[in-house]
Amino acid sequence: MEMEMVMRAADLEANANMHTVRRAFHALIAGNAAGVDEFVSSHYLDHDAPGADAARPRRGPAAFRESIRWLHGILTDLEFQEQELMAVCDRVMVRGVMGGRHVGRVLGMAPTGQRVEIHQVHVFRLAGGRLVEHRALWGELSLLVQLMSEQPAAVDVQYLAGHE
Repeated sequence: MEMEMVMRAADLEANANMHTVRRAFHALIAGNAAGVDEFVSSHYLDHDAPGADAARPRRGPAAFRESIRWLHGILTDLEFQEQELMAVCDRVMVRGVMGGRHVGRVLGMAPTGQRVEIHQVHVFRLAGGRLVEHRALWGELSLLVQLMSEQPAAVDVQYLAGHE
């Protein structure tokens, strides 16, 4: 009986954590930075935010708000199709496809106005019902191929060489 209660509590926490991650994606796609402090911890660390690296990690709700600004600066008409969502203990993984119209410089490519799809996997760690850590893998090469199909000569060679 005690083990069953522990398992139920873990299921409740996992469901609550998945709800929080979905809430974060809704804010990201809608471009709504209001209320970010309600689901992003002040200790949040985004390992894969634009411009983040070991020397300049992106932290706190400001990092999440910056991701919203960055994303909406490169894509409009955003949508996210969740393909898989699972939670184990304090981790939530979501796999999906983000789509939008390319309107800002990304991966060294000038805006094309082209509709693109980006396959991605996100792993979040949560504590106290808030996001505290984020890692992501997304199809950068696939995105680059989509953008280059529109204007193959437009790629910024300096970016590809790692100097942007």
